[in-house]
Amino acid sequence: MNYLFITTCHQDFYHSFGFTPVRVLGKGLAGDVKLARSRDGSNLTAVKTLNKNSPAASLETIQKLFFTEVDILLNIKHKNIIGNIMAYDCPREYVMTMPYYPSGSLTRHLPNMTTYLIDKYLLQLTSALNYLHSRQLVHRDIKPDNVLISQDGDAILSDFGVACLVTTTSVSIIGRMGTPGYKAPELSDMRIQCFDFYLCDMYSLGVLLFNMVVRHLVSPNTDYLACVQHLLTDIGVYRVILQYLLCKYPQMRWNTTHLHNHLASMPHMASLIHQQFGC
Repeated sequence: MNYLFITTCHQDFYHSFGFTPVRVLGKGLAGDVKLARSRDGSNLTAVKTLNKNSPAASLETIQKLFFTEVDILLNIKHKNIIGNIMAYDCPREYVMTMPYYPSGSLTRHLPNMTTYLIDKYLLQLTSALNYLHSRQLVHRDIKPDNVLISQDGDAILSDFGVACLVTTTSVSIIGRMGTPGYKAPELSDMRIQCFDFYLCDMYSLGVLLFNMVVRHLVSPNTDYLACVQHLLTDIGVYRVILQYLLCKYPQMRWNTTHLHNHLASMPHMASLIHQQFGC
């Protein structure tokens, strides 16, 4: 853990660094994310707070969540993963600051999805996940709310609050985290005790892609595969991708390499891949 990169404060964050909270951007298990403005008005930042005395979780759990997230984010660098974070240990809360994205999350942009944007965001998120998975990291909560859109129109994977490092000793014990509707089906089957968390991430990416294709958030109870196979008539080139990402059997689900290779084989993707990755 990079404890040296966590600044200890003797007052709350806002008094210590001259920021004023503007509005709540989102809420989590033991705190929230707020937009904050420096008192001179020159800087806007997103401030994520975890309350040490939250009734929602023990202090031990909150500490583990905070230090794990900080440690992960300080050790990764990818253009489609949130960066430039600072971490603070304040008397009543743990605080993390990160860039503010005025365009908001992918959720806001779903109604305006075009084929170009779907292709672009899918490529960028596949690249981000491949980067994480190659470093034995899993996100565990991929969904439109956790993908921010930058001023340049790029997808930025954010909120690593339940992300973790997968090792041979942790695969069966790191939990069944995830958001209903985006969580891989095997995580809800109590008969299953060991999981491939990389493929759980891929299932969540499949649900996110499904939401982009239909251009709105769908019910958590949706039978995605049934929709792909029988109900949707306009999903076109995404049908095969969705079938393999949303497969209920993890052993048949695509990983990031399979997905990237498929995308690279699609003729209309060539220019976009060159534009995004220079290859």
